[in-house]
Amino acid sequence: FQLVVEGVAQRKSYLQPFPVFDASGARYAYVATDLDRVTHRLIIDGEEAPYLGFWPTWTSDGKLVTVTPPDAQSGLTAVQRDGEKLLEAAAVERFVPAPAGGRVATLTRGGRSYQLWIDGEKVSEGPNVESVHWSADGKRWGAVCDTGRGTRFLLLDGKPGPEYQNLTGVTFSADGSRVHFLGYGNGQFVLVIENERQSPASALPIEPRVD
Repeated sequence: FQLVVEGVAQRKSYLQPFPVFDASGARYAYVATDLDRVTHRLIIDGEEAPYLGFWPTWTSDGKLVTVTPPDAQSGLTAVQRDGEKLLEAAAVERFVPAPAGGRVATLTRGGRSYQLWIDGEKVSEGPNVESVHWSADGKRWGAVCDTGRGTRFLLLDGKPGPEYQNLTGVTFSADGSRVHFLGYGNGQFVLVIENERQSPASALPIEPRVD
């Protein structure tokens, strides 16, 4: 395979490359595989990067987040931003970049435990994180966590809220000052704002649903 960007042929790759572009559309990155089928190279803007990384993901401020192959001795995988290590973990599940501010959430796993990291800082360990939601300015975040006991809760800016049988529709206000969602428990939906229960959803002019 050979990728062509703006009429310029890129490095040949045995496996099909999947380029990712930054928010401006001007920069791109992808992983190329040599014809020997075992050598991989990270290509940024048409040039080979001085480091190797997979799953290239751009942050809102144009930094490139990647994950390294497992270390031969420790077996750990590193998450790096522009080639600088942010964290190490047994396995990396996914990245969730913020829409602004250049921040990034990373979900990792080690044994039966899951870890959530924000900009390389561990903020949660234990429950599985099903989804991460950012405010529009990237200053606040909320993570829907599954306890493994049939309940879920919203980890809001690092603080866990009440548990519900299910919750849906996590949404930040335009200015990021408040977040709301619908929680389900005891046979009814309730509106939850900033992790505090409000009126039952049956009193709201909406039709609640479970994703």
